[in-house]
Amino acid sequence: MESFQIDFIGIGFAKCGTTTVANLLDEHPEICMSVPKEVQYFNPTRSFYHKPIENSNYQRGSLWYQNHWAHQKNEHLKGEISPQYIQSVTSLERIKRDQPQAKILIFLRNPADIAFSFYSMAVHHHQVKLCTFSEAIRSNENIRERMFLGEKVKNCAHLFPNSQVHYFVLEDFMNDRSETIKSLYKFLGVDSEFIPPSLNLVFNAASSSRYSWLRKSENILVSFLSGLGLTTLVKTLKTWRGIQKIQQLNAKKLEKPELPMEDRKYIYEQVKVDVKMLEKIVGRDLSFWLKMKI
Repeated sequence: MESFQIDFIGIGFAKCGTTTVANLLDEHPEICMSVPKEVQYFNPTRSFYHKPIENSNYQRGSLWYQNHWAHQKNEHLKGEISPQYIQSVTSLERIKRDQPQAKILIFLRNPADIAFSFYSMAVHHHQVKLCTFSEAIRSNENIRERMFLGEKVKNCAHLFPNSQVHYFVLEDFMNDRSETIKSLYKFLGVDSEFIPPSLNLVFNAASSSRYSWLRKSENILVSFLSGLGLTTLVKTLKTWRGIQKIQQLNAKKLEKPELPMEDRKYIYEQVKVDVKMLEKIVGRDLSFWLKMKI
């Protein structure tokens, strides 16, 4: 067990509103979120778009991890959200060993929409060369695994008691943002009546980078400075108008494409058993996923 302890960790899944929720958590006066949002400390690999590459952050040690909250002031809770964690049993085991008291946040969404959103981000934002989505969900294992949530949540359930886990369903949030974020605040033990200023905003909307090297350079710089404990500097730099202008110019908004009906039906057929497994673990009906938009 590490001497440095945080209070909660969002472990996945990606493309389930994690960036929006991270901002809403950060706005709460009792919560200090890591800088950056995704520390990617516990995961042994860093990429799930293509062949995974080794991630050495865990070998940097707990002091490096602690540095990502160097900007903490009066907030009494610390947390982070790295959606990659749930993809690896090793990540979960490391969390259990090093942060056994941390509350676990799991973000869920219709599996078809997760897979399609993940594919779109890989192709347009990260400029990964992939086959068509229809081909990918049938032959690309990195895309296909995004469709199946149950087995990975089962891995988590084996390590953490249900009382330590909160399931955040994106469709609940889209139907009633106020009540869903209130429930999350209550689970974390902070003032649940607080209304975050950005409650009705959307973060991390679909976009592509005009210059991928510029986005990658920004991420590398933020990671480097944060690892040194210069998170206050990073937060300050993000407010500079010049940097915001560069980010705006580099981002190209995308028209949200529609998931083809044939592919949606194919995914629903593939994940029926997996969704049933997930329902038993989460303790609620999720069958509405398999009826959405058909």
